[in-house]
Amino acid sequence: MKEKNEIILPLYYFPNLWWWHQYLQADAIYFTHDEKYLKQTFRNRTCIKNPQGILNLSIPVAHYPQNEIYSRICTSDNKWKAHHYKSIYHSYRKSAFFEYYEQDLKTFFDTLDTYFIWEIAFLSIEWLLDKLKIIPKHNWIQENEKVDVPFVEQMPSCQNTFEVKPYYQLFGNFIHNLSGLDALFCAGKGYF
Repeated sequence: MKEKNEIILPLYYFPNLWWWHQYLQADAIYFTHDEKYLKQTFRNRTCIKNPQGILNLSIPVAHYPQNEIYSRICTSDNKWKAHHYKSIYHSYRKSAFFEYYEQDLKTFFDTLDTYFIWEIAFLSIEWLLDKLKIIPKHNWIQENEKVDVPFVEQMPSCQNTFEVKPYYQLFGNFIHNLSGLDALFCAGKGYF
């Protein structure tokens, strides 16, 4: 009998293709509110492609105590939303599938009404699940619940080590492991 492949995934903001590979390959995914917030991770950043190469879009984080729980971390302001939408728009407006998602993406940023980083990341995941027509298979670990499954994470310093099946991208040479937005806008939901 095959052992069930269960993992805990961190909530990433518009997750990269490594994260989506983990999500699609696992039998069950767990999210938790109890993890500690780590700086320099994908929890508050996503990577897209523009004419200059990789563009990191980071949500500004308010000051917080060391070892703070992720679910308590907030943005320092909401000005970032307009910048992120404009950056995505200018990077992908000429891609093959952007026009199909443009209004929904604008609505996502316009109606995003939370300061909590985890919630922004979770809503970005749900937005992509909907657009990709992927049936959600995640569950939340409840407070004080013990789940004996591995926690998997990719640090930004390892982003280029995960290679994916190439698809057509704008702006020259193929860059692996960008945000799922890149694959959606350039290759469509069929890529997944």
